[in-house]
Amino acid sequence: MTDGFVNHQGGSLSVDVAFVMPVVLIVLMMMFELARMALVLIIGNLALDTALQDLRMDDTIDLTEAAVVAPALKEAVLIHGFGYLKDDDIEMEVKAYRDLATYGALMAGEEPDEDDEEQEGKASSYPLITVQMNITQAWATALPGLMGFSGDHTYRYFEVLGNLYQQAVTQ
Repeated sequence: MTDGFVNHQGGSLSVDVAFVMPVVLIVLMMMFELARMALVLIIGNLALDTALQDLRMDDTIDLTEAAVVAPALKEAVLIHGFGYLKDDDIEMEVKAYRDLATYGALMAGEEPDEDDEEQEGKASSYPLITVQMNITQAWATALPGLMGFSGDHTYRYFEVLGNLYQQAVTQ
């Protein structure tokens, strides 16, 4: 009488697969998300570094003018982004500072010293700029939304550039 239920193992594999398969799919989807995050980080970093290098070599742009540098830098990042970064994904903020002392004072919340004569000729008297680039993209899969995350994720890059030496223009 116990013959029919106890001794047969038919169908037990399909029950095991039914329990394990959702876990395998979730892990696979998270691996896709992590790989895509790494790809965006690498492409964004490479595009920003290459764009900054190109801007330093461009003699037509005054690197101390933030209003001029920001659109040119964003355009260069889009060019060097391998078509993966879109204009709507990138938010660029550029700030120009007269010298290192001014930047340091503003970061400390103090008033910058206006005495230019004692700074003349020192290495700290060269101008510098800060660049903050935010890349915001939607998730590749629906899993983060199901887990309660927001609809997109943001990568923030921050660069402080004090080596703004451009080649002398010869005529």
